[in-house]
Amino acid sequence: MEQPTYEFTQAQNQTLQILGSRMKWVGILIIVIGAVSGLRGILGLAEGSAALVVIISAVIYILIGIWTRNAGSSFSLIVETAGSDIPHLMDALESLRKLYNLAFWLMIVGLGLALIAMLLG
Repeated sequence: MEQPTYEFTQAQNQTLQILGSRMKWVGILIIVIGAVSGLRGILGLAEGSAALVVIISAVIYILIGIWTRNAGSSFSLIVETAGSDIPHLMDALESLRKLYNLAFWLMIVGLGLALIAMLLG
């Protein structure tokens, strides 16, 4: 049985195209920031333990950038292709799910560490 297809309207496509384009550029910029930060952390490894925190932050930035860029690309593909709007939308949502799953767990860990610091301090 063939899956029914859905096509967004021209106005919806315009919104998706702008969103996708912005997300791709933001994702690339975040990846570059993460890479530069990671390089700084690697070069600073000999100088102290703070470099490890910088490297971990860089990895997080790179993941955020990759998932943001991937979601943007999927949103753009909705506009650029015909007959695949829903699969491309689901790909974009999967990338956003990964991004927000990471944000969720980082917040849980951060709140847990803050609570421990308050109890010990």
